[in-house]
Amino acid sequence: MEREQLETNLKRLACLTFAGILIFARLDFFQNFKIQISSIFSGLLALTGFLFGARTFIIFKLYEIVYSSEEYQDWHKESSIIATNSEPLFTPLKRLDDNLKRAISICKYSLILLGVYCFLPSPEDYVTIATFLNKSFFEMFNSGNIAGFFGLEGSVKLTFIKVFSDLVLVYFFYNVLFVFLTIKSINQNIKAIIEFWETRYEKKQAAHTAKEKSSQETTK
Repeated sequence: MEREQLETNLKRLACLTFAGILIFARLDFFQNFKIQISSIFSGLLALTGFLFGARTFIIFKLYEIVYSSEEYQDWHKESSIIATNSEPLFTPLKRLDDNLKRAISICKYSLILLGVYCFLPSPEDYVTIATFLNKSFFEMFNSGNIAGFFGLEGSVKLTFIKVFSDLVLVYFFYNVLFVFLTIKSINQNIKAIIEFWETRYEKKQAAHTAKEKSSQETTK
């Protein structure tokens, strides 16, 4: 429930950011952005491949080494008795798999959007409306030039490029935020596994100490 609420808030934030950039950012905002489109594309391509490999390797290895072991299952049962709000055994693993799967999907859609954007003409190609490139829709509306802008040839195409490029940019940052959520899910699983190892180690140490104490008493 908490994860769903967080994802909903992220989507709302992305929509508000998209609306803000669309209205208040200048028309050539994406072209003047410091991050180059080639860097974003190559980075996303590498990230998609990494996440796909990570999902295949991490999920199967976590299940094989940790979640399917009797020791971990017994530890989880003991923890469930102590903690009333504990989760089912495979819930953390399923959450991690869902996050990795969604992160991969978002990366793929980002790559598609960026690929399509690469084939769109640059705003500088529209010479007839070059004077409007350093203005935002908000500025044009305030100055009363919005009607004049849409009366020029190429204004509709430029508006489409503006909307699409802003969508690509916001979706890219939404992708980055979701990857951070996935990393957080991985960290939660690692934390639970470390806690399990610590508990097992403490039990072994306690058993070893009790055995030594019993041996000493027998010797006496």
